[in-house]
Amino acid sequence: MNLASIVEQHRDNNTTADDEQSYGIVVKCYTNVGSISAWGKISIDAREIISIDARTLRHVALVTVETGGDYPQTGIAAIDYDDVEKLCAAIEKIKSIDPKSTKFGFIEAEISQDDLKVVVFNDNRGKMHCSIGADGHSVHMELARLSEVIHLLKKAKSTIEACRSAAA
Repeated sequence: MNLASIVEQHRDNNTTADDEQSYGIVVKCYTNVGSISAWGKISIDAREIISIDARTLRHVALVTVETGGDYPQTGIAAIDYDDVEKLCAAIEKIKSIDPKSTKFGFIEAEISQDDLKVVVFNDNRGKMHCSIGADGHSVHMELARLSEVIHLLKKAKSTIEACRSAAA
């Protein structure tokens, strides 16, 4: 479904052409591209968000972070389509952080993109881990799992591209 057809459908359903009343209608189209279970769960969706009244269209990779435990909490971050590649490149760079590059006992590197925070850090045994966070909630996992996050972000971007091509 493309923006023009949704706007026309909205216009056709109104009783008068002069009716410029705002209804606050937002249409969300999405596909879940995958999830990662760790000490919690990360899900990534490819989304198209259409505001009928404003006649705007936005594409995002939506990252949902769900903490583990008996009372899980959820945080959400929307990464703009144009920022997905930059985020993936930044994650690739911090994956290679080396705790031996400093004389201090611990090292930490972080990226913040929109509402998403990715942190790479070492534990007291020198093993590398990472944390993916949104809205103050985070999921921890082994550093190697960041490659899965990158894969799902790129999959969300390619899903959006395929939907854009089909609508054109």
